Order: sequence, then C-alpha cells, then structure tokens
Amino acid sequence: MRQNPSKSNLAWQILFGSLLVALSVAALVFLEFDRERKHLEQNLQLTVTALSKAVDIEVETATTGATMLLASNKDLIERKDFAALHAHLSQAMAQARLIEHVALIDRTGQQLINTLMPFGTPLPISKNLDKYVPVFEGGHSSISPLSSGTLSGHHEIFITIPVKLRDQIPYVFVAVVPVSHFNGLLTSLGIPPEWLGNIFDAQGTIIARTRDESKFIGKKVSAGLQAQLAARSYGIFESRNLDNVDSIAAFYHAGTTGLGAAIGVPKELIFWQALEAQLIPGAFIALTVVFFLLAWHYGLALLHQRDTERRFSASLSNAAVGFAMTALDGVFMDCNQAFRDLTGYSADELRILRFQHFIHPDDLPENMVLYGLLARGEIPAFVVENRFVRRDGRVVWVRKSVSMVRGDDFAPRWSFALIEDISDRKQAEMELEEKNKALERSTADLEQFAYVASHDLQTPLRNVVHYTQLLERRYKGNLDSEANLFIGFIVDGGKRMVRLINELLNFARISNLSQALQPVSAEEAVSQALLNLGVAASADDLELKLGTLPEVMAEQSYLVDLFQNLLGNSLKFRAPSRKLVLSISAERDRPGFWRFAVADNGIGISREFHDKIFEIFQRLNPTTDIEGTGIGLTICRRIIHHFGGALWVESAPDSGATFYFTLMDGASSPKPGSAAPSAGSG
Repeated sequence: MRQNPSKSNLAWQILFGSLLVALSVAALVFLEFDRERKHLEQNLQLTVTALSKAVDIEVETATTGATMLLASNKDLIERKDFAALHAHLSQAMAQARLIEHVALIDRTGQQLINTLMPFGTPLPISKNLDKYVPVFEGGHSSISPLSSGTLSGHHEIFITIPVKLRDQIPYVFVAVVPVSHFNGLLTSLGIPPEWLGNIFDAQGTIIARTRDESKFIGKKVSAGLQAQLAARSYGIFESRNLDNVDSIAAFYHAGTTGLGAAIGVPKELIFWQALEAQLIPGAFIALTVVFFLLAWHYGLALLHQRDTERRFSASLSNAAVGFAMTALDGVFMDCNQAFRDLTGYSADELRILRFQHFIHPDDLPENMVLYGLLARGEIPAFVVENRFVRRDGRVVWVRKSVSMVRGDDFAPRWSFALIEDISDRKQAEMELEEKNKALERSTADLEQFAYVASHDLQTPLRNVVHYTQLLERRYKGNLDSEANLFIGFIVDGGKRMVRLINELLNFARISNLSQALQPVSAEEAVSQALLNLGVAASADDLELKLGTLPEVMAEQSYLVDLFQNLLGNSLKFRAPSRKLVLSISAERDRPGFWRFAVADNGIGISREFHDKIFEIFQRLNPTTDIEGTGIGLTICRRIIHHFGGALWVESAPDSGATFYFTLMDGASSPKPGSAAPSAGSG
C-alpha cells in the first residue's frame, strides 16, 4: 500500500521545522549563556572588589582603634598599673563595634591582662606566641592569619601592636576580631543562596563562608583558587570548588591587610538560567516567528541587566562608606548617600561637577597621575589618602580606593571608587606624632643634661676626696678613732660618687654615638675584657668555657665594655659554696644575626627582677658590700640596642644566670661605613 505523499511531506515539514526551531532555540540559548556569563563576570568582579575593600576598611578601622586605645593607656602600661589598665580597656570594649576583647602579653607569651577575664584571674600563656615574635623583633604591627583563641577557643583574627617603652618592646597589645564579624559582612551583601562567598586570610585559609561555615572555616581554599592567588591578586577563573561543583569565580586579594574574598557561581546554574529564558518560548514558536524570538530574547536580556544593575546599585547605596561612579572625564554617573553626606552636595549638584572639584589643590597632581596610570591599564587599582574640600569649605581627610571598569576590548568605560572619611584617624596620627616629637626632644635634653651635669660634678668631687685624704694624712694620730671612721666614710662615698659619675658619662656617651659599625672579633673582645678584669683562664677557683666566637658588627671598645660588665657581674655574684663556672658561646639566630650566651652558676636572679635589673640605678641588694652603681646592665642594654640587637636574661635563684644578646653578623653585613640600624631592631 502506497503512503500518502501529502502526509509524508507534512511529516517531513514538521520534522524539518521542529529541527530548525530546535537549532534556533539552541543558538539563542548559546548566545544567552555567553551574554549571561560576561555580564555575570563583570558583576562578580565588582561585587568581590567591593567586599574585599569593605573587609580591608573594617580591619584597618580595628587597627586604628586598637592603636588609639593603646596610645591613650600607654602611661598605665609604663607604670605597670594593670588594674587600672584592665578597667579602662574593659569599659572601652563594652562600646567597641569590631574588637571583641584585648590582651597585654609579654615576651614569654604570658598574658598580663585579658578583658575576657576579671582582673586578677590567673591567665595562661598564649598559644599564639609564634605569631607575636615577629612583632617583638621587627617593631611593626601585624594582622594574624586565622587562629584559635587561648581563652575563648573560638576562631579569630587578631591585630598585634608593639608596646615601645624606652627603646624596648617588653609587651605586645593584642586586639581580637571574631570571625563572626566577617560572616556578618557576607550576609549584608545579600548574595543569592546558590552563589558561594568566601573571605580568607593571607595563607589562603577560610575565615568566613556563606554556607556550611562550621564545616569549612579553618580549611584552605580550593586548589584552583590557591593557584590563582599564587599568580595574581585579582581576576576571574573557572575551577571546581570545595563543594565539588564546577564554578565561575571572581577573587580579590588585598595587599594591605593580607585578607581576600572570592565569590563563585555554579556553571550549571548559568546554563539552566539561559535555557529557562529561551526553551519555553522557543518550544511554542513556529519558524515564521524566529525574528520575534530574537527581539524578545534581547528585550528580556535588557530587562534582566537593568534589574541586576538596580539591585547592585541599591546594595551600594546603603553602604556605610562613600561610593561614586564617574565617567572618563570625571563627571559623576552615580553616587550613594554616604558620599553626598561626605561632600555636602546634593545629587543634582553633583551631576554637573567633576571629581577633580573635591580634591584639595595640593593633592590633585598625585591623583591625576594615578588616574592616568589606571586608565592606561598600567595598574589594576590604586588606594590614596588625600583631602576633600566640602561644599561648606571644610577640609576632610579621606581614603579612596579606585578601580576601572573595562569592556571586552579592555578599553576603559568608567571608574568605581569607595571613599572613607578618615579625618578622626588623621587627627589622632598627627597628635601622636607631636607627642612622639616632644618625647624625643625631652629625652635628648635629659641625656644632654645628664652628660653636662655629670661632667661638671667631677672637679668639686675630686677636691672633696683630695682634701679629705690630705686631712687624714696631716692629722693622723691627732684625731680619735670615730673621726678617722668618719673620714673613711667621706673618702669611700666620694670614690663611689666618682665611679657613679663616670658610669653616667659613659651612659650619656653611648646615647650620643653616631659612628658607623665595623666588623669586630668577639673572641678578641672577650680576651680583652678578661684581661681588664684580671681573670686568668687557668685560675684554680674558676672554670672558663669559651666557645668559638664570630666576627660581629660593633664598635671595639664598647663591645669590650659589654663583655666586661657581664663577666664582672658573674664574678661579683658567684655562689660561695661552689667553684665558679663561666661559659661564653654563640650560635646562629635569624638570618644575618648571631645569638650570644654568657652563662654562670652563681646565685641567680628571681623571675620578677628579670626586667628590673636593666633599669638605671637598680640594685637588687643595695645593702651588701658588693661594689656596683646599678647602671652596668643599663649600659649593656644601651650598647646592644645601638648595635641593632636585643638583650635579655634567663635565671632562677641559686641556679645561675644566662644573659642572651643578638648581634649582626660581621661577615654577611654591609661593608664598613654603613650606618648602624635603629635601636631595638633586633
């Protein structure tokens, strides 16, 4: 039986038409996917940049707050009035927004105060001591990676600030920011639930996540993101995330705080969104309305784009920091209420102004240079602190982070800026700088006064001693024993005053040293010190253990004084019940430095006096017959600081004492003639 040709043609026409419609729909889906992806990548990069900068601003705000809190309570730390310090800090923590609690920690890691606990409660040694060591040694503040609190046991980020007292760093001030605050930042962005947002530290460890945070906080970011972070600081890439989902993600890793952010969207979600946008209309549209489908497709895409831009604009409009978008000629395209409050202009007034209008004339050249580099693609973004001139003429300090939005051809389209008012911080910095300058002037005047006063006291004091001794010789036998005893007291007191003045002069000379350091043999310095002390290595009552000592960067005479003071103390404070054993050794410390140890088996020093012995005129037992002025160890620490190192002691009663100090390697240091590093750099 023959098949009806009309029916056969109709079937082929239906099949051909269906195939053509299916191909048309597939083409539209592909175009939608490509457009959706490009649009999404642009929005992802803007959003993750804004998130990262918001994290930076929060951490820097916490750092500034902690620094100001430390500066306002530094006198209590210097007086060691820890009860009052704890009370002041606890009161401040009750009003703090970012910082959960603060602690004061010494070089051993012992917590002296912690606002989590009432004052007087025994506090444990911090288990994060390894993160404080660089601050003690380098003298610069740091922001930690994700850590676990010693007392709270919770995940946290902490800011460590050195406490500098008299050219020393005996403590660090630690301000703790809980990771829950960063989770709050992620929540405030309103990221869709299908998306995945992360905030991570400088080591790539997750500190906040939009979902399953308890499972993933503390783990490393995905291998794909780790590879991207090793190569660049921001960008867009495809990878499989920790949920084992193929995603398109944008990331931004800030260089100022070390923290970064990443936001990813599943590729499958983009595909289904594109398919959903085109499949249903395409299934019911015939071949004759293909052009209508195209028009509908682009209309829907435009509406979707506008809706996305509206939601993005709404989130930035409610931000706490100023936000502005400007065209390439500087004309404002959009800004939020925070920016209008900062400048004092209305939205209508801003539409006819350029961004150059607000920048202080003295700061404008730098901004124009940076903007030119940004527009040409020579830098990805820039951060600058400058002054804004408000509508009422008042000048405010701002911190401005500027990025450039580019098209597919990498041509610049418009600029994107976040502006934060930092006037209060700048005012605090200027006040702190003035106080530091005043303190430096006061210290210099005091050292000069000590030098001049000590020098001028020597002549009359010599006369007192000389004429008292003349009186003793001339009238010997004519005075009773009590008068002779009084004369002896005067002569002994005068000689002690001469020694004390000489020590003060030596201390003042060290404070004013300016000559460059030279490579010096530590072994020769020890030999000269032993010779000056009249100590022989073969003495019956002494066992001397002398290791191999290196060349170090120092000044010969003061290095001899250093060893002479330390060895002299070991001789003075030997234990009478046993033979004195002295040991001098050196070993490698951090790169470019040696660590020396001068150890004895003498009477030892109680732990509570380990810092006090380095203070001027401090003698632990001034009533004994042991000679001393109480300034020798102060001179030792001043010498070590001038040489760029650090000095400390480890000891216990009746267990001897070991004095450790660090000095720069003379073999690997710059050639003679280079200036000495600043005191306390070790």
